[in-house]
Amino acid sequence: MEETRFRPIAKRLVEDDYTQPWFAYIEYIQWQGPVKDLRFIPAAQVGDVLLVEECVCNIGLDP
Repeated sequence: MEETRFRPIAKRLVEDDYTQPWFAYIEYIQWQGPVKDLRFIPAAQVGDVLLVEECVCNIGLDP
């Protein structure tokens, strides 16, 4: 999901009280390639990452 699509959705979720205000300003990582690899996020632990993806087929689960 492109950031230009994500931001209005995040803002709306906050406005409608589905999430906390920080969610509208969460760091957005621009991915390259077809699979989302959490190793692209420096020093991040898997439990610290919120992954928003339109297709589960794009999420790499291999260690």
